[in-house]
Amino acid sequence: MRKNLKNIAAQLSEDDIQELIRIKKTGDKRLMSLRKKREKLAAQLEALDAEIAVVAGAAPAAKSRRGRKPAAPGKKKRGTRVNLSGAVRDVMAKSGEPMRARDIVDGLPDAGIKVRDVAAMRKRVSVVLASQTNHFEQVERGVYRLRD
Repeated sequence: MRKNLKNIAAQLSEDDIQELIRIKKTGDKRLMSLRKKREKLAAQLEALDAEIAVVAGAAPAAKSRRGRKPAAPGKKKRGTRVNLSGAVRDVMAKSGEPMRARDIVDGLPDAGIKVRDVAAMRKRVSVVLASQTNHFEQVERGVYRLRD
């Protein structure tokens, strides 16, 4: 790579080198100019947001941020998450008898867990059953019960 650069540099005249330096400086200046313009526009946008908040009667936002928007006033936030292991224990406790992963998945909506992909959830439940031996014990292949 260095040999190629040296060969190319040897072929360039002094005028060519000066032209390349000028182009680089121009690009750097343009970049700096665009960054300053972006900062100025961001400041204007924040000022407009504050003015909108005042007109709308809400307190101005501290500073704009990226990512999820905060919940609108008066709207409910998402419910608390349910622990999968706890939900599996709840389903098995209600049943009172040893169960297979597919039967547990069928009972998860009653325990507060939405099941969108049944196959993926069955795998997750199987992992919970097999890995948490302090809560579950295997009765036979694929069948588990709550540990006493």
